[in-house]
Amino acid sequence: MANCILLYSKEDERKLRRLIKRNTPSTKQIKAVLDLLRQGVGKLIYMNVKRIANDLKLDEVLIRLILHHLERMGAIKTYFRIYRRAEVRMQNADVKSLKYYQQDAEEIIRNAYFKKYLNSWIDLEVLSSSVQISIPRINNVLRELKIAGIIELEERDFCTPIKLNPGIKDVDMIELLEIFRRLEESNLKKVENVVEYLESEECKRKFILNYFGEDHGGACNACSVCNSLLRHLGEGVEAGELGFASVGAVNIGKFKKLEAEEKMDAGVKDTENLKKQELESHSAPWVLGEARDPKKIPKLIEFTKSENGNERRLAVSALGKLSIFKPLIFEAVPSLIELLEDDKPQVRQYAAKAFGKIGSEDALPHLKRLLNDEKPYVREVAIEAIKRIKNAKRKFKKSMDEKKLIIIYSNGASKGNPGAAGIGIVICDESGRVVKEHEEFIGAATNNVAEYQALIKALELACPFLKIS
Repeated sequence: MANCILLYSKEDERKLRRLIKRNTPSTKQIKAVLDLLRQGVGKLIYMNVKRIANDLKLDEVLIRLILHHLERMGAIKTYFRIYRRAEVRMQNADVKSLKYYQQDAEEIIRNAYFKKYLNSWIDLEVLSSSVQISIPRINNVLRELKIAGIIELEERDFCTPIKLNPGIKDVDMIELLEIFRRLEESNLKKVENVVEYLESEECKRKFILNYFGEDHGGACNACSVCNSLLRHLGEGVEAGELGFASVGAVNIGKFKKLEAEEKMDAGVKDTENLKKQELESHSAPWVLGEARDPKKIPKLIEFTKSENGNERRLAVSALGKLSIFKPLIFEAVPSLIELLEDDKPQVRQYAAKAFGKIGSEDALPHLKRLLNDEKPYVREVAIEAIKRIKNAKRKFKKSMDEKKLIIIYSNGASKGNPGAAGIGIVICDESGRVVKEHEEFIGAATNNVAEYQALIKALELACPFLKIS
């Protein structure tokens, strides 16, 4: 077991509160960023946040926060950071060995502007206009050439491509201010919770478990309240009176001596063994989740039925991590819906969070009930999950307008051949987000007929999304 000492003073708390308030943008600051962005509505712009922060005399963190929330509102779309200038030194001109971008690489290397500015700084915007290849793609081509040993490359002038959607003109300043106000309020509340934890004379483990609605009885023997060794180790360290080096020099010898004496008690060893067994038992769902293996989903669904609240919480968290494995993850939806009403608030919290990732519309009525949950952190996660599911649905409808891809999973089967038969259908957008689910008993049929019926029904259900009849 590893122990640590948390050095804390009131000044730390004041600094943290000031930092939170400083990172809450004002009306004037939000307006400055919006005015800048609105100049390029409908365009793809390249923004160097550091340079913009300097021009607007704003903190870089504030600008990134504003951009983040504008993207969540659908007003902008940001892409991976790129570089706009490059210094290139040719090693050889053989691009035939390239696995990707061979044709683009030949175009770039033959280009007159590229040749002229070899061994000096190349403006990729000018090069892009000359070869009719986008700057992000030129970035990838040059990096591929570097990996292949064809060129030496130095990158400069990094920036973030931002697509400015028409909705940027209609952004409600009041709504944006309210988002930041709630965020500031939430962050300050977290500081209060941390301070309450630090100043509490209650067992630290019990305090944390009670906060998340978990039961805990007895001393944990692992915090400064329950463990006399840690109390001795922490003597004289309050309010930063001693540095970390002093803590080691003054107390470590005493700690080792006390630890050796206390471990002579055989009861301590028995307690540690019991705790180890308990930890191994409760961490099994966590291990399954970390495996990132869709074959583990049925086992995790079993863990959601466990009588142990911690096992249920870990199982739900693990299923959230496996949400990318569609349609297999949909098997967990009924179990997760049940856990939205679990008596442990932390289990409800993680179940709501999982649905935000899975995107099942079946969970919406149950998530809405959590908006009145007694625990604020459960309400917050439920709000976020509902937003994510609804946003996914809107994006799917938009993608249908733009004639993008939809994915249909359908199957049918009979018990006996012929026998009692049923069909199941899942429709997803191109990102894998579920937008429609359907299951139906179709009576007696052969296995083949059930599969055909499933396909016919799937196409019928897909028609509204494709705007055909």
